[in-house]
Amino acid sequence: GLIDDVKYYSSAMTEQQMLELHLNGAVSRTTLVGEWKMDEVTGTNVPDTSGNSNNGTVTSGTWSPIRTVFPKTNNKNDLASLSFDSTTSYGEVTTGIATTYNLQNNFTISAEVNARSLAAVTRFIAKNFFGAGGYAFGSSASGFLQFTSLGVLDYTSTYKIPLNKFVKLGVKMDSSNGCTFYA
Repeated sequence: GLIDDVKYYSSAMTEQQMLELHLNGAVSRTTLVGEWKMDEVTGTNVPDTSGNSNNGTVTSGTWSPIRTVFPKTNNKNDLASLSFDSTTSYGEVTTGIATTYNLQNNFTISAEVNARSLAAVTRFIAKNFFGAGGYAFGSSASGFLQFTSLGVLDYTSTYKIPLNKFVKLGVKMDSSNGCTFYA
């Protein structure tokens, strides 16, 4: 699959804010702590364009020129996406896209994802998945949007992720461990 335009916010966005994010690609940058456009095409550096210097390093996955794989019509300036296969590579903030930011409760993650196969549990974005405070945002083995908070709960939505098509996905966690999905 492919992952593109990842954003991390230090707030649990409202439904209206998530709608604005999905329609316009941006909301207030006040709580934006990391934004990775994935336009690098080559190399391992993934600059954080939020202005917070949470730059990343790709340690798994490969770059895929987006226009030759699955063209996106909503952003003509997009140059690339990070390709992942869900079993050995994914956008992970400790081993895939390493950043210095640790998410706590009250956060929102959004990304554009093009899934090629969802026959197994797939992690699009993960942090310290097998350690304390770990989490993963991806799909269940049945292809439904899922968020796992290690040691807390697996949250699964009723939204089935389509294959071979870019979709904007989001997850919001609030301080009461309430989880809301957006697609």
